[in-house]
Amino acid sequence: MALSDSAIKSLAGLWGSYDFYLIRDRHFKTASDMVERFLVRYQPRWKKSPRDLDKEFVNSSKAVREQLTEWAEKKLAVVAENEALPTLQANIMFKQLLYDGQTINFGSVDTNWKKKVDIAAELRQYKPWSVAHAAATLGGRKKLRKHAESILADSGSSREGEFFEAWWNLSDDGDRPMLFPQVWGHTTGKMWIPSGDTAFPAKFSFGLVNVASRSKILIQCLAKPSSVDAAAQSLLMEKRNLAAQGGWLLFEFSNSQVKDDMDGCFDTIEDFLSY
Repeated sequence: MALSDSAIKSLAGLWGSYDFYLIRDRHFKTASDMVERFLVRYQPRWKKSPRDLDKEFVNSSKAVREQLTEWAEKKLAVVAENEALPTLQANIMFKQLLYDGQTINFGSVDTNWKKKVDIAAELRQYKPWSVAHAAATLGGRKKLRKHAESILADSGSSREGEFFEAWWNLSDDGDRPMLFPQVWGHTTGKMWIPSGDTAFPAKFSFGLVNVASRSKILIQCLAKPSSVDAAAQSLLMEKRNLAAQGGWLLFEFSNSQVKDDMDGCFDTIEDFLSY
């Protein structure tokens, strides 16, 4: 008995969840082994469940096994092809991440099938952005640009807007490290500046993370020298120290550099702009 479309869709969802454990525990011996582990996990639940789809799984056990075997064989082929890749692939970047306690999703067909728990642990150090940033990235270029523009309009300067516009126009490749505007210390590893009995998060013009090269970049577009007093200079020194302590590379660009030599700015950080 063939499975219905809704049953296949539901089964695929269960397989996607089970896939995490396959990757974590290195269960790649044979397709049949992968399928048996899945059935041991889910068949008892189906037999007790009143859901019509679960009853369909029980009554169509042969079709279920055939479908699972097809998926398992495809997974083994992907593992054999990509297991040896030495670094995280570009497509693991923000389009596959949700932050702040939400699920990390590594479900892409093209994902490097390194152990998922290892990837998750490694990516924790590249978690500088908010859920809103990640959601915007997942929404495609238009949503991403609109999101970035809204941040700049709310708290950015004109020179920072020009810097982002120049970065955006560098390439149409959507699969490149994202330049996030107005990055605060509460999203870059608790980089807080003490102020009396309290503290406030340090703010940087932009942040950029290149997971392939394991590079964490902060960019500061500086104000005109005439508007930088002693207090502003002291704050800048504290931010430099915080960035260094947190393992971030901080690039500072003067007002004249951003205004008159934007190409030079991007030449300076060229090594971090692509995977």
